[in-house]
Amino acid sequence: MNSKYEAILHTEWTGVRKHTKNSMEQRAAQFSPFAALSGYDDEIQETARLTDQRVDLTENRKEEIDRVLQEIQEDLYQGIRSDVSITYFKPDQSKEGGTYLTVGGSVRKLDPVSGRLTFAEGGEVPIREIIDIIRL
Repeated sequence: MNSKYEAILHTEWTGVRKHTKNSMEQRAAQFSPFAALSGYDDEIQETARLTDQRVDLTENRKEEIDRVLQEIQEDLYQGIRSDVSITYFKPDQSKEGGTYLTVGGSVRKLDPVSGRLTFAEGGEVPIREIIDIIRL
């Protein structure tokens, strides 16, 4: 072995360190995954989120819901408490479709002008979105 590096080939390097040596965890963190496109995961989750399509009610079903709402309105005029369970469609704000929700309680106000039914416990339901109403 006659090379110009033969003198240093088997020498242990002690070198000068300006920085402290990183732990294995710190070194591994350099190679951890990162989000190359910020917000991309949120967009994927939003696209994958399922929504229900609005059901078109038959004329008979619309008349039945209207009849029950009229009975509730009469009870309110007479001061009679009306407890109901209502299923209605809530349109999604960011994509086509929506969700069907069921709520219940005592009806405080039924306003055909604003198109809202208000519960005594709080909360409102748009009358035109009601698909089922049951008096309790």
